[in-house]
Amino acid sequence: MPMEPNRQTALNPLPWAVWVLVLPLLAVEAVLQAGALGLAGGEAGAGWRILAVQRLGLSGAHLLHLAETGRLWGPELLRLPGFLLVHAGGLLAVLAAVLILALGKAVGEVLSGPALLVLVLTGAWAGALVWILVLASPYWMVGAYPAVFALLGAFCWLLWRRRLSAVANRRRFAALIVLLLVLRLGVGLWIGGGHDWLADIAAFAAGFGLCPLMVPGGTAALLERLRRR
Repeated sequence: MPMEPNRQTALNPLPWAVWVLVLPLLAVEAVLQAGALGLAGGEAGAGWRILAVQRLGLSGAHLLHLAETGRLWGPELLRLPGFLLVHAGGLLAVLAAVLILALGKAVGEVLSGPALLVLVLTGAWAGALVWILVLASPYWMVGAYPAVFALLGAFCWLLWRRRLSAVANRRRFAALIVLLLVLRLGVGLWIGGGHDWLADIAAFAAGFGLCPLMVPGGTAALLERLRRR
């Protein structure tokens, strides 16, 4: 028997690229929470988060030293995707996942799956690179928030160019994103986030700048403008 229109779900399925970003993050956090609660790893499980930060986190001073000595290769390269999966606390991880789901759904209505992944990862790595080169901090940076802010940059460009017609009630959606970001800032200040905001701002700029190239026909339009010049 066919479903009545008013009983059909109003929610479109999330783009597959969003799940590719979120599921590994949640899986890592679940393992770290299990260790912290004593459900896995025994006594050693309590130190898994610290170990994960040291093994996968980014430290400007550490990475610059490895680059100078020619040892930035092999296992150290795992830090590039790895730092996005580890968080200082469970609440920060959950907030990051919620923001990626919300922003990824909106941006994914316009961008293809591969384009979404390229934008998020490139934006996050650009933010991390700026943080490393500018601060050369000896402290570890972890968390998916550079990826979140890369998505936010793309979302703002699409909102500015009025490309989000598929998102119902754009003002309420934008207000929800702002609320979640304010909550992230509050939790980050409470837990202690150092100067991670620099990576977030750089990632936002990268996402905003990359989005025109990632939308369908964006690269072709850019090449056409360059040919006209």
